Amino acid sequence: MQAINPGHSETATAHHLLALARYGSGGLAAAAAPFRLALALMDGAAGPDSPGSQAIMRTLAVALMNGQREDEALPLLQRLLAARRRQHGDSHEQTRDALQLLAIGHEAMGQWRAAEAVHRQLAALAEAGGAAQEAELASRWHALARNLARQGRLGEAEARFRQALVIREARLGSDRADTLDTQYELAGVLLARSDRLGALNYAGHVLSLRERRFGPVAEPTVMAAVRLADVMIAFGEAAAAEPLLQAMLAATRDRPDFLPVVRATLAASLARVLESDNRAAAAEPLRRTALAVMAARGALAHGEALAALASNLERQGKPAAALTLLAQARRLLAARLGPDHPDVARLDQATARALLALTPAAAAAPARRALAVLRAQAERETLAEDEERLAQFAGATEEAALLLARASFAGGDTPTRRARALDALQAAGSSAAGRALARGAARAAVPAAALPLLAEWEAATARRR
Repeated sequence: MQAINPGHSETATAHHLLALARYGSGGLAAAAAPFRLALALMDGAAGPDSPGSQAIMRTLAVALMNGQREDEALPLLQRLLAARRRQHGDSHEQTRDALQLLAIGHEAMGQWRAAEAVHRQLAALAEAGGAAQEAELASRWHALARNLARQGRLGEAEARFRQALVIREARLGSDRADTLDTQYELAGVLLARSDRLGALNYAGHVLSLRERRFGPVAEPTVMAAVRLADVMIAFGEAAAAEPLLQAMLAATRDRPDFLPVVRATLAASLARVLESDNRAAAAEPLRRTALAVMAARGALAHGEALAALASNLERQGKPAAALTLLAQARRLLAARLGPDHPDVARLDQATARALLALTPAAAAAPARRALAVLRAQAERETLAEDEERLAQFAGATEEAALLLARASFAGGDTPTRRARALDALQAAGSSAAGRALARGAARAAVPAAALPLLAEWEAATARRR
């Protein structure tokens, strides 16, 4: 029997099959090295752009992402994309497959802007396909909208979700799974934009249809109930959602067919309901249940669960315990995303809030650090709220005047923000020195937009003098 040449593609294929077998029996730890050996052999035997190398690259990249090693997967996916573009061009389905995997990899790393660029490429390819690609275009807009929402660019996300919804309702009907998925996501964006009624309409519709289609205790129904519960909390009607969530949690406790992450999401939702009703102590075990599951799902999910538990402990008047968890969450996310990532900045905000109860003077530093990052995200609609939050930690009336004057206009100059800004300016202007500081703060905040506010304040203080 003739031996197989080590430089032959059949040898590489044999190693690929061995890697797949080891992956099935021993997971990534047992299979990573055989996969890489198979890829090196295939590159040498058939060429780095060969179909065999592409197949191994894709398999290894997916295995790495499933093992939460996206940093190793991304170079493979970028190489795979380049190879498929050279072989097939931009619009081929194999190229689109590589683009989609690359977007997933970037998002798993918290690289939302990089993922957005890939989503836009996929949407442009689908749009160029005309009517024949409408269903694909709806999927691409849906994925892009989720990405934009995660970045806090809620207005853009809503527009894209609505574009996807128009196509899906026309092609599929209002009760199909894909259509309901878009309605579900749109409800979340509307809630974040304070359109509670719009969010309630979509969330209630999705829950009703999913319950009818999948049954009262199924994963899609549970997720819809979670979204509706969030809307009810915003309406101040959390008590109405509590019995539904309690019943679902009890019904899924002994269901092996339910993914642990779905049960953890349900537990976290019930915790939010209890916390909104000032029952943080009762919610703590649910937060810990969710944390136990999310700790195994990578740094991003683990960090978010730690932050949620920290918030719960802070509500219970345990700021020291909250700070310990926030520091742990920050280490996780900063190592994964970098110290200047918006998700890390939000943890700095939470740290500043917890510090207020212990050492107020220490709160300003993490709050300023957070805002420096968030200001760079110019599209974030919540920037004004971040400015207002930092003003609470500033510890100096002139700095509060600066921040709240900026926030008044960054947030759309709502009556509430205008009133807060005027109050802050008035507090800073209680003396001649304070008036000078407030005047300079307001002018420095938003040079053009602040002038009407500044004129209003100056007129009011002149009348009082």
